[in-house]
Amino acid sequence: MRLLTRNEQHLLIGFLSVLTFPVLYIFRQSDTNSLVRWGWTFGPENFGWVFLLLLGAMAALVVFFVWLRGGGSVHYLLWGAVPVISILTFRQPEMIIDAGRYFIQAKYLALRGPLYFLNHWGGEIPAWTDLPLIPFIQGVIFRYIGEERILIQVFNLMVFGGAFYLLFLLAERLFGEEAGICSAGLILGSPYLLSQAPLMLVDIPSMFLFLLSLYLTVLAMERERVYLTVLAGLALFLFLLSKYTAIPVLTLFLFLPFLKKSGLKRRSTTLMTVFATTGILLLPLFLERQDLVLKQISLLHDYQMKKLGSWEEGHISTFFFQIHPFVTLLAAYGIIAGLRERRRETLVMLFFPLFLLLLDLHRIRYMIPLLPIFFLSAGFGMKRLLDDRGVRAHLLFAIVISSLLVYFMGYLPFLKTTSMNNLMEAGRYIDGLPADGIRVDFLPQSGSVGNTAIAIPLLDLYTKKRLCNGQPWNEPPSRTHRESSLRFTWEMRRPYFYDCSGVPGYRLVISDSPTALSEMTIPFSGIKKSFTSRSGVFRFRTMVTLLEEPL
Repeated sequence: MRLLTRNEQHLLIGFLSVLTFPVLYIFRQSDTNSLVRWGWTFGPENFGWVFLLLLGAMAALVVFFVWLRGGGSVHYLLWGAVPVISILTFRQPEMIIDAGRYFIQAKYLALRGPLYFLNHWGGEIPAWTDLPLIPFIQGVIFRYIGEERILIQVFNLMVFGGAFYLLFLLAERLFGEEAGICSAGLILGSPYLLSQAPLMLVDIPSMFLFLLSLYLTVLAMERERVYLTVLAGLALFLFLLSKYTAIPVLTLFLFLPFLKKSGLKRRSTTLMTVFATTGILLLPLFLERQDLVLKQISLLHDYQMKKLGSWEEGHISTFFFQIHPFVTLLAAYGIIAGLRERRRETLVMLFFPLFLLLLDLHRIRYMIPLLPIFFLSAGFGMKRLLDDRGVRAHLLFAIVISSLLVYFMGYLPFLKTTSMNNLMEAGRYIDGLPADGIRVDFLPQSGSVGNTAIAIPLLDLYTKKRLCNGQPWNEPPSRTHRESSLRFTWEMRRPYFYDCSGVPGYRLVISDSPTALSEMTIPFSGIKKSFTSRSGVFRFRTMVTLLEEPL
């Protein structure tokens, strides 16, 4: 970019930013994401509006940076934008049904307390292949603050904002303040990551804990303070309790002592002390739950790892559609520049592509905890590619605004047309009914091997009413469910808090189509309210029907 003048660089950024969207739109069928692929979210009906908004936004940026000579300090606006953007995603429904089992675990703690949760997790409280830390935190929120989805979303906002800040601190320590600002801002360059931020899942909190443990370990090696070493060990302990995929990520920490030319022995000793602290904290928990942990690891190896090939999404989809393509190109340039300059920090940047290659990962959701390393590489690449601070700020804002338009004009409207949105709308509606309880019945899925019962805890997340259900949850119609990604929906028992006691005020039915009510044997005089949105692209569907007659 040094061959171009400052103004020419600004104009080139504006031109390429406008050009990128129609190019991706033309090749949108190459996007194979399982949740928000471009072929579903963008079409002739919304392409023109999004393109015009993008054109206007990019023109405004060019005017600001070229004619008004906007400075590089404008990128500090992103620090305030993160919470605002996160709050605007709160309107999105829960789209991944794994949230149902996290809700059940959290609700056990809310009703029975932390000690009961710790004693019965993996027994009465279904654990599947989960680890307990994040459901424990969610349960504490439910018990001591309130059982409302917005509280979980506020918690997610805090950890998402924390990840933004920690990435800035880590990149600043490795590459300087400018790279830190760029790396942190590029978190907003992934529309997919924005779609995950409001969900009751473990991925975003796990990303935060990964960054916290990594940053504290680097800090402990540099400052040689006992309290920092202990804090790093504690943070790593929490990260390992968030998700099983944290275990192979530990190999990244082995590269950290080599980031400096001198003091290898001292830095290695610090790392071993961090690992020892983590091991001391983990050992009693492992011994207490040894059989369960080994069973979960066996399930991960024999079931999920073998099925990853059939659940995969292409890397073109992940790194050019779900993440802005400029970020991907900058990350590649950052790694190349690091290798050319023989920078030791390149060991950290190389870990991300090597990790994907060695584990053969092709699904973006499994990459989320490690994505900060990708953004860190892109931030370093932006710093090395562009000398002018204002030009860097222009490119950063172009990436972020493009990503926001993709999410808010494409992804979010699409997600609100899916059948999962019916649960959110139904939850809000039944909160206004003059009844203390709602009986929920479910009908089997005709187009999916998933169990409709998992929709009950998802509905519960949206309502303050007490829900009850009297049907068995774990009676699959055939063994085909064992090969499905929705297998866990059949291996969960109905929690005690959904048992029906007393007489609920209304009856509600969850099915995969409005016509499925004809299969019901219970008498009812009519339908009071129906929620029947569906996108037509997902096989697992949740239509919600409130019956006319109170019980």
